[in-house]
Amino acid sequence: MTRLRVYTCPHCGRGFAQGTGPIHTATCIHAPDMPDRVRAALEDPDRPGYALSVRGYSERAPQFAATSADILARAWGPTWADVARRVGLEPGQRAGTKKGTNTKAQKEATEARAIAETEEALQRDAELREYWSGGRGLPVLDTPRQLPDGRVAWMVR
Repeated sequence: MTRLRVYTCPHCGRGFAQGTGPIHTATCIHAPDMPDRVRAALEDPDRPGYALSVRGYSERAPQFAATSADILARAWGPTWADVARRVGLEPGQRAGTKKGTNTKAQKEATEARAIAETEEALQRDAELREYWSGGRGLPVLDTPRQLPDGRVAWMVR
């Protein structure tokens, strides 16, 4: 049994089932404007002219209706640097944390904020413990009520 191909991509000429053809056409690597869409998604907004990592590109690609990183690597690769050069960008960082975003000063500032936050939480905790352990209990009315069976009831507020 052969698969009936009823939809042909206008960009690459491949045949698809009617339901999947338009999806392919929207992100076909051979679409005339695909290099522009890929460049827009791939260019680092913080460093114009440089490419994002694969992960950064994958996060931005849907906003620009650009094709997936895997398809780009197969068609324009084999390396991510080749993909970047294909659209006129300098290869940036391939993976990991963006360079310059995890400096010693940033680590020290983050640690100082965490220590200050912890000290503040401990201070609030100590104040709350002092409030509740100071011999206080639940406030009650100062006059008891006599029940019909002879017992005494206190009202708690």
